[in-house]
Amino acid sequence: ENLACDPGYENIGQFGCYRLRLDQKYSFEEALHACQVEESDLLEIRNRREYGEVLKRIRGFNVWMGIKRDFMGIWRWISSSEETVFTNWYRFPRRADGSCAYID
Repeated sequence: ENLACDPGYENIGQFGCYRLRLDQKYSFEEALHACQVEESDLLEIRNRREYGEVLKRIRGFNVWMGIKRDFMGIWRWISSSEETVFTNWYRFPRRADGSCAYID
């Protein structure tokens, strides 16, 4: 069964609908705001298969992840404040100011 996505979004590996704006560069704050305006979230990767599918699709681009590091150094999802469980991406995120992360 194919997952139906709204116009402008694409189904990546049946994990969900993603809107990738790879033709524009955004600061973390700009990307977060763009998602909030559309009532969506920055990229949240929950398992290794999803990570692999997303990496294939974004190859060569930097994409902000919907995580921030709290004052204790723990990565948390911005949408829920829950601690991230899947962390196999941990060695890949680059930290701009030490609290935000992206994958490339």
